[in-house]
Amino acid sequence: MRKNNFQRSLLNQGFTLLEIIVAMAVMVIVIGVMSISISGRNINEQVKTEAKRFANVLRVVQQEAIFNSVEVGAMLSDTSYLFLLLEENQWLPLVEDKLFEERQLPEGIEFALAVDGFASEVLGGSEDEENLDLEEGEEEEEQIQLTPQIYFLSSGEMSPFVVHIGVEGEYEFYYRVEGYYDGRITLDGPYQGNFREDVALDREIDRVVSE
Repeated sequence: MRKNNFQRSLLNQGFTLLEIIVAMAVMVIVIGVMSISISGRNINEQVKTEAKRFANVLRVVQQEAIFNSVEVGAMLSDTSYLFLLLEENQWLPLVEDKLFEERQLPEGIEFALAVDGFASEVLGGSEDEENLDLEEGEEEEEQIQLTPQIYFLSSGEMSPFVVHIGVEGEYEFYYRVEGYYDGRITLDGPYQGNFREDVALDREIDRVVSE
């Protein structure tokens, strides 16, 4: 069997077939490690961007509540969030600005939430999103009641909360957004670890529910 020029060149330089195979295997491993590193950086930038956006939008919503003397709430699912306005004892979607429209997190990035030191439930995605729509045959006034988990009051106060925005799996890390009763909102991170488990430890909560 004729060897190609590359093989002949290597063999002429004194490399054995075993050495060539080992060298090629090492190259494959190095390329794989480089790909993982690049992938890790990309997801880190995505999580960082979403965490910063979430924290900044919360600050804008807080100012909206104060300057317009209204009560505003934030409702989170495990993969999305939207803002609600209290009108005539009913929470309705805040639609004054595109900034406040419902936002879906990029695939693989999720929320974990704790409110006022207690476990809080984030809605579970598609099943709960369907509940936000009218059921077949229902009238509009019978639409399911929307209820926020985080409240921003016209007085400048808010319900204390901790939100972790992170990823699970091979690259487990998260950013932490915390809101205080006096109106402060902070962003920290990144932290290594499971964002769901750590939000419980962060606020001494036994369990965070997310189905």
